[in-house]
Amino acid sequence: MTEKSYSVARLCVSAIVIFVAVSYSLQTFENCGRKPFLANDTTSYLEATNLFYEHNFQPDALRPFIFPAISGVPMLFGKEEWIFEWAIFLNFAAWLASVLLVYLSILLLTDRRKIAFWGGVCFACSVGNILLVYQLLSEPLFTFLLTLSVYCFCRFLVKSSHKPHTQLAFSVILFVAASMVRTTTFYLAIVFIILSLLALLKNKKIIFAFFLATVTLVPIGCQLSQMKKQFGDIVISYSPYEGIFHYFNAMVAVIPDHIGDINPQMLATDWKKEYLARGEKIPTNPDGTQNWHQTKQIASTEFYEFCRHKPAQVLAAYAICIGANSCSPHGFIPKLENYRQTAYFEKIKSLFWILTAAQNVVYSVGFFIFFGYLLLTERKKMQTTSRILLLISTLIVVNIISFSGFTTAQGDRYHLVLVPIFIINFCYFYVKKNTHTI
Repeated sequence: MTEKSYSVARLCVSAIVIFVAVSYSLQTFENCGRKPFLANDTTSYLEATNLFYEHNFQPDALRPFIFPAISGVPMLFGKEEWIFEWAIFLNFAAWLASVLLVYLSILLLTDRRKIAFWGGVCFACSVGNILLVYQLLSEPLFTFLLTLSVYCFCRFLVKSSHKPHTQLAFSVILFVAASMVRTTTFYLAIVFIILSLLALLKNKKIIFAFFLATVTLVPIGCQLSQMKKQFGDIVISYSPYEGIFHYFNAMVAVIPDHIGDINPQMLATDWKKEYLARGEKIPTNPDGTQNWHQTKQIASTEFYEFCRHKPAQVLAAYAICIGANSCSPHGFIPKLENYRQTAYFEKIKSLFWILTAAQNVVYSVGFFIFFGYLLLTERKKMQTTSRILLLISTLIVVNIISFSGFTTAQGDRYHLVLVPIFIINFCYFYVKKNTHTI
């Protein structure tokens, strides 16, 4: 066995041990698939899967086709009841693959096997990402695709392949695929497509440019045309408008005219009441289904009016949402029940609750502190590879965190997908700074 194979095997074993230890301590094996631990979004994902497989690939208003297509594979064999178990298996595979990709990315960039190993272990210790494995949600798949995209981009940067532009094309394709699993990065994906096509054409890589354009723009075009046909709008998903309507605009509505009068406890209570009230005001079609075109119009119009007449409240709501998403513990921990009747289970939950909050702060806030430090102290000394890696990583992080400011009450879910990017960057720049090769 080679040294690299041994390190990979050791990392896999370590990650699985951590996964089992966390799962056993929190009784996630027993809670999996049961209420109240089951995510509220489960029904939405099941509906999207059913529309895709049982209604001739009909699009879902909130979930683009990639995740429903993958999660619904058991339906091809007439085993609809296996969808949840299949999703858990895929989530675990995506989680373990993400651990390995963090390791491989760091090793590729630094050639430091030990640091790469501990970088992989660090991701494996992200409790929130472990708990998401037990849900029918898109975060594990998104994290895997995003990390794989970053790995391919690292291969392009260090020219580790004899055809680096192939790695660039695959990196963008994977990023687009991730952006069609969770649409918060969709517009950034369009920017990356354009920049990559320009770079490929500049270097006369016509075949790669054609391949990239075809594999990315055709699926996007199909999704947009299907949404236009079904709902009347050219949008990749109505999820952003749903979030603005239910979460963000509700927050703006309950913030007092004088910002200094905000009472955090009262604000949380008022927001919950407003959120529930908005659920009863959803515009519907004659058949009782939600009218997504009207939902988009109402959300957009109300947001525009708030920006005109309550700009201070809009800024305050945005800051509150980002702050909550950056500091909150994992939202599913309080929902875990003590099926084994283990002594001190509530104390164990409290410890993990605090740990996930601390991890969220480190990964959400830490990147900006880290970036600011590099910008102030190392900007003039950075090599091209370091500049590009930091720029691309920062664009992704800023994009995801910025969009998370339009929704809240999800715990650390929105920012957990950033953990691999933070670890890869931190390990890379740590090595470069220590060796004075930044």
